[in-house]
Amino acid sequence: MLCHTQSIHVMGLAISLPLRSFGIGPGKAFWYGQLSGLVEIVAGILGVCFVQLANSLLPFALSFAAGAMLFVVFNEIIPEITSQNRTMSSWWLMGGFTVMMALDVISFDEFIMSVTHCIFDLDGLLLDTESIYTECMQQLCAPYGKNFSTETKLEMMGKSALEAGQILIRELNLPMTDEEFLAKSNELYTQAFPSAELLPGAERLIRHLANYNIPMAIGTGSSHELYTLKISGHRELFKLFDPVICTETKEIRLTKPEPDIFLACAEKFPNPPISMSQCLVFEDGENGVRAALSAGMRVVLVPSLPLSNYDPWILKHVTLKLDSLLKFDPVEFGLPPFDDV
Repeated sequence: MLCHTQSIHVMGLAISLPLRSFGIGPGKAFWYGQLSGLVEIVAGILGVCFVQLANSLLPFALSFAAGAMLFVVFNEIIPEITSQNRTMSSWWLMGGFTVMMALDVISFDEFIMSVTHCIFDLDGLLLDTESIYTECMQQLCAPYGKNFSTETKLEMMGKSALEAGQILIRELNLPMTDEEFLAKSNELYTQAFPSAELLPGAERLIRHLANYNIPMAIGTGSSHELYTLKISGHRELFKLFDPVICTETKEIRLTKPEPDIFLACAEKFPNPPISMSQCLVFEDGENGVRAALSAGMRVVLVPSLPLSNYDPWILKHVTLKLDSLLKFDPVEFGLPPFDDV
């Protein structure tokens, strides 16, 4: 956006200054320069469409655009302004370029745009369901002499029930169909999940954000049926979330690490964010972190497993790592401070 704004300014100057030198009034010269920039709106829309198809060409195209702007500045603008007041013009020119370069270095999304929306994973982040989930999977695998490993669990996290079952069957070579897995796992879940408790710091953070009208969403790999089962002991608290995006049993499209589920959350907020970088995602799983980063959102990782089990790339690229939600400081992201601090 900064480059686009600069190009409009340069194009406007390139039109207005020559018109003034030919005796056209300042008002007309100004508006002719402004009107010349309107074509960039159309070109910008076409450019967005083109970028989706030509990401690999983008660095070269931006370099060409920057070179064209510099050419206009040095060929047209500098000779025009230095012919009248060389010293003052040079100082203003250097000052303007200094400010421009400083603004280019600063990331607007992170510096100017504070967090306005929060998106939460469910299992292992807000609710202590990971230990329950592990126990259920171990019970399911035990009759076949198989062990439910941490590696398999990490691969399954964030997936739909069907896709998670397919991973489990494939990795452990279980002699069962997808339908048998769904039936057996649902039977175990129905008995175990209603006892799920909130994890430390979850209720405090949720109620704090709600008190300050910070929009909150849930993006979970659980089906709506399982989600309802898991939150059955905390229904009033979870009414504070809108929207709640679940992943239905046989749905593949929205599963993490694809960004779809978090993009759907952002889109369905009553007042959607201006930029995806204004969304802060809270996650405990690798797949969820990858999904949030792919969506262009900031991520707080609160691991439900030892950090040694996580991909080093994940640990490097998350915005923040915390041992517990109790250690989250909302002020770091431009959110209101806790009232009890």
